[in-house]
Amino acid sequence: MRWSRPALLNDPYDIQFDLHLEIDQDKLRKLGLEKLRRVIAGDDPYVPVEGNDGGTTSHCAAGS
Repeated sequence: MRWSRPALLNDPYDIQFDLHLEIDQDKLRKLGLEKLRRVIAGDDPYVPVEGNDGGTTSHCAAGS
């Protein structure tokens, strides 16, 4: 049996780099919860990302 090098297999789940991020998890959690609270309370209106129509186009409709 012959084995290939992992890089040749092109496995999308084989991560060849460190994904470590230097973040303050407590600060991120507080900011996220505050943003969520403002959206729910209506203080900040929901603004979709450009190009994201929320599934309202015909290509997202059933049977298309």
